[in-house]
Amino acid sequence: MVRVERVIVGEIETNCYIVWEEGSLNAVVIDPGEEAEIITQTLNKSRLSPEVVLLTHGHGDHIGGCNELGLDVYIHEGDLGFLSKPELNLSIFVSTPVTVKQNTHVFKDQDDLKFEKSGLAFKVIHTPGHTPGGCCFLIGDYLFSGDTLFRENIGRTDLPYASSDDIITSIKEKLFILPEKVIVYPGHGEITTIGHEKKYNPFLC
Repeated sequence: MVRVERVIVGEIETNCYIVWEEGSLNAVVIDPGEEAEIITQTLNKSRLSPEVVLLTHGHGDHIGGCNELGLDVYIHEGDLGFLSKPELNLSIFVSTPVTVKQNTHVFKDQDDLKFEKSGLAFKVIHTPGHTPGGCCFLIGDYLFSGDTLFRENIGRTDLPYASSDDIITSIKEKLFILPEKVIVYPGHGEITTIGHEKKYNPFLC
């Protein structure tokens, strides 16, 4: 059984998720935005060792803790440049400029990301719109949606390289085909389900 722990970090209250298989002592960290010390404390509390970092996209509020965690980082090829350019990841405009210096791996749409130590396997769903390389990760009935889909909201598209048409298409054609019972863990705010968003999200109904 997959377990999920949410850690809210940073001024923008980004949801960082720690994911592990029950009975395992190894975990995957999704979107360590800031305050790596709090993420590490949460891992230690459950006696978990982090294996890798998965990034839903490359904005500064989702990548700021990568260097302190010291783990290999996985990101969609479309957002790779965000990791080395604070003007792209927007951190230069809101906080200390962020560049990720850890060993980096790129993935693409529909890749299966399998991690040996934790035993976890995530399906990549490329959902451009908030950023060109924005992605969601599906594991079982859990979807980590980053800043693509929120509870009764969607990701911002008034930022550089964003597209309102693309994000709506991504959600309707790639996420809304998933079973309605799928639980959505967004990059900000509270969890929801695919079924709830199909019925009540004012941007998508």
